[in-house]
Amino acid sequence: MEALPENGSRHEILTPGALTVSPAEGARHQRAARRLANLLEAAANAAGAGVDVIEAINVRHSDERLTIPDIAVVDRAAAGKDPTYFVP
Repeated sequence: MEALPENGSRHEILTPGALTVSPAEGARHQRAARRLANLLEAAANAAGAGVDVIEAINVRHSDERLTIPDIAVVDRAAAGKDPTYFVP
């Protein structure tokens, strides 16, 4: 997965061993996701929560599926290590 080119397509492993590629969402979806991320980030900062709001990060599940949510709220210490994926 990490060796795939950055070509604007979403790559997700939905079942072990099967790679699914989806086109990027449209502008309306992207604007809504960015606005939601901004609101989440402002609320987390106001609450003093130790989290970061990150867009389009790899999330590796216990069954080895890899998904890329539009927005993820993750532990700030974990994000500070700049991993290539997060575990829920």
